Amino acid sequence: MKVIKSIVGNKSAFIGITIMFIFILLAVFAPCIVRVSPTEMSVNTLSYPYREHLLGTNDIGQDILSRIIYGARHSVLISMSVGFITVTISIIFGSLGALVGGIIDRGIMRVTDIFLAVPELIICLLISAVINPSKFTLIMILSFLQWPVSLKIIRASVIKEKNNNYVLASKIFGANNSYIMYRHIIKGIVPVIVSMFIRNATIAVFMESGLAFLGLLDPSTISWGKIIADAMAYTYLPIWKNWLLPSGIILSIFVVSMSYIGFYVEDYAFSARKESL
Repeated sequence: MKVIKSIVGNKSAFIGITIMFIFILLAVFAPCIVRVSPTEMSVNTLSYPYREHLLGTNDIGQDILSRIIYGARHSVLISMSVGFITVTISIIFGSLGALVGGIIDRGIMRVTDIFLAVPELIICLLISAVINPSKFTLIMILSFLQWPVSLKIIRASVIKEKNNNYVLASKIFGANNSYIMYRHIIKGIVPVIVSMFIRNATIAVFMESGLAFLGLLDPSTISWGKIIADAMAYTYLPIWKNWLLPSGIILSIFVVSMSYIGFYVEDYAFSARKESL
């Protein structure tokens, strides 16, 4: 109840969470919302908005509004999956290194440093250009490149939490690392975990849209980046704005809503920490 009251009282958080909830609804119920299939072609190509196609059609007669709504399904899936996978990896190995220490911690940190030295964008472009990834492959690639930063931050947070007096007292009474992590540390690092989830999910959306814009994803994929790229091919026609602006605005709103949620989580965590002191 305290968290709900805090969200309602915070305008930015309320807007961000509301918008994200709408996007999730669009992703889940896209088949029930659209009137025309996003892959259905017609003879009305490059048409302006009218009653049957509220945002017009593309170069092969597909409904742009339907494709934007289905693009939400793709972006939500990519962002949530990458955020979940990267945070899970970071929690497991970051907490393992922080709690056990010694050679295990040093080994995890050396591997993490190696991955941090890898140029993410270049590697992602090269892999995408070679294998033209599907949704699953794209999620694995983005997750593979995003986890090192989250791991280091979560590891640092676990080290800070494990030095608290109540954690030290638990060790004295014989508590093992699993119990300490579950009962004490995880509660203190939840805001950090949520912040890392939002960070990685936001980066994933940007990178996916960029790769789609460059034409390095599966051509059959319906995504906002692909819609923007298709629109840019017809800049010599006045209709390209009706095609480009809606998808660009929707993508921007999606990213901003995630940023609002991230700002709220950080503020809430700071306030909760301040009250506990």
